[in-house]
Amino acid sequence: MAEFPFSLHPPAVSRNEHFLVLAPAASDGWFDGRTITAHSPAGGLCRCTMTDAAEQLDATFRFSGDGLTAALIMYEGDAFVAHYTSYSVPDLTPEIDSRRRGSLLAEVQCDFSGASYSAAVDKTRDRIARGDVYVLNLTGRITGTPVTSPWDSFLELHQRARGKMSAFFGSLDAQLPTIASVSPERFFRIRTLQGERRIDIRPIKGTRPRETDGSADVAGKRALSADPKELAEHLMVVDLIRNDIGRISAPGTVRVHPFMHVETTPYCHQLVSGVHGVVRGGASLAEVLASIFPCGSITGAPKLAAMRIADELEPSPRGAYCGTLIVAIHGHIDASVLIRTLEWTSPDRAQWGTGCGITYDSDPTTEWSELQLKAQPVLGAAEFKHPGR
Repeated sequence: MAEFPFSLHPPAVSRNEHFLVLAPAASDGWFDGRTITAHSPAGGLCRCTMTDAAEQLDATFRFSGDGLTAALIMYEGDAFVAHYTSYSVPDLTPEIDSRRRGSLLAEVQCDFSGASYSAAVDKTRDRIARGDVYVLNLTGRITGTPVTSPWDSFLELHQRARGKMSAFFGSLDAQLPTIASVSPERFFRIRTLQGERRIDIRPIKGTRPRETDGSADVAGKRALSADPKELAEHLMVVDLIRNDIGRISAPGTVRVHPFMHVETTPYCHQLVSGVHGVVRGGASLAEVLASIFPCGSITGAPKLAAMRIADELEPSPRGAYCGTLIVAIHGHIDASVLIRTLEWTSPDRAQWGTGCGITYDSDPTTEWSELQLKAQPVLGAAEFKHPGR
């Protein structure tokens, strides 16, 4: 694994050819920190159900060979699968960071305004008070016209956010689907170790912005670890994921470690835990996904109730945002939660999802600020506006 800044070139492909690049910014990212590229999927890109995608991923995982299968699964469940007969692990070489500093989107709009998001937070708090839900991830979409190519957007996002689960899945001319993701969050990983399929999930919940002053930044990190609202939010999500993973794990194998560890990105501190288990013998990957998808960190708890309420309150579909990118090689599956992800909805339009976990103790103004914070990788210091304003 190379340190940033770096130079990474896409595979030598035509502009409309789909390809995959995994570019983790840490040794605990994709496949233990390995950069992986693959192109020219056999049979092209296939649109299918999540179950069909899981079966193709499972086949690559279980049977020996040099191939790689990747699946982009939207939050709403549609899937796109590519199977590559081979892949490469390139070296990264240093370069001077001379990229653009401004927004990667022009004509930026958000489907929430500060006022409408505050109103949605208040409605969420009412539903919590009624006992319908305990914590809810409330999200919106920022849309705009990309100011540069998908690949250059990915490189700039990667420089800004340094996501351990960073990935590009798409084409140079934004044939759909195309995403540039700098996610810091692993959804799940399954590895064959000592004859067992071991699974781990790494939920993120709880956020504090970085400070330019060093002592203030350290204080903010400590404050995150002691904030009752953030700790309660994180605990509820970990408990939900323990339940999800427990349904497909052998009895007595579910463990939590680490618990509420603070990880730092260039723009925020976040609380992270690890939930682990051993997949029971007969469980297929389709059964695993049916139990754990979508990741509880981006739904809320109880999961199904939170998803229904979010669907009522959010102005637009999530799309790739909060879905997952799953990649399988023989004996190893890795997957990201697609947060901090730029998704092209047409060759000249893209969207970025952002949101927050809402509890009864949430302050609407603070949550709106967090929503804006999570847009920093794509917008830089730029502001966005609601189309109704």
